[in-house]
Amino acid sequence: MEKADRFEFKFLLDQFQSEDFLESFRTHLKPDTQGSPTGVYPVVSLYYDTPDLDCYWETWRRLPSRRKLRVRIYGSKDGSIPVAAFVEIKSKVDGRGIKQRFQTDLRNALLLGSGGDSETPIPGEARQVVDQIRQMVCCEKFHPRCVIRYQRTAFTMSSLPNDPTPLEEPLRITFDETIQYRFESLNPEADDSRFSDFLLPHGLGILEIKGSGGVPFLLSTFLGKRSIQATSFSKYCHAMAFSPGIRALMS
Repeated sequence: MEKADRFEFKFLLDQFQSEDFLESFRTHLKPDTQGSPTGVYPVVSLYYDTPDLDCYWETWRRLPSRRKLRVRIYGSKDGSIPVAAFVEIKSKVDGRGIKQRFQTDLRNALLLGSGGDSETPIPGEARQVVDQIRQMVCCEKFHPRCVIRYQRTAFTMSSLPNDPTPLEEPLRITFDETIQYRFESLNPEADDSRFSDFLLPHGLGILEIKGSGGVPFLLSTFLGKRSIQATSFSKYCHAMAFSPGIRALMS
């Protein structure tokens, strides 16, 4: 079980802005080789919500404290990137992000997401998050709503240009592109390709900067000079805006 308390800032970038960022910090960005040698890998997520779509509305209203449940899958069909599945509870508490997750195989992750008992032993440190998942599914009636897939390029940044002092803790820098969604066939698989709808216009992607301290001044200045401002963009919330139920309410 993993638990992280961190900040997370998101920025919408076009292709030119993404290339500008990568070129400016290239020598200080190390690819996350857990995904692939270049740090590029597909991410597939199954999002859950309550019958009243509490997660959607809480995000839409930007409540400072909220949570969501998802099953997240990494890896490729050909095995070149090992498949890994996680059941995750992602929360905001007074605006601060907390992610708790339990790694297991995909079949077991989906079983836990349906309120079933784990087919594999649960480590002691993971029991708390599994109990929370069961509470959300069995008592609050969370169930699958949407599948989202995108291509992620991930890096770590341990230092900054013209500054020999290492950062107190490395930053995680990710670029998410080709974001797709669907509301049917809610049985995701690794490197899932059963999509036809795109969430953002061609060439537009999401830069995320994550860490446990704060965004370094140099990065903030770089983005500010280019009028790139942080956004509260939620892939799930924006995808659900296209769902038949939400569109009917908004019409």
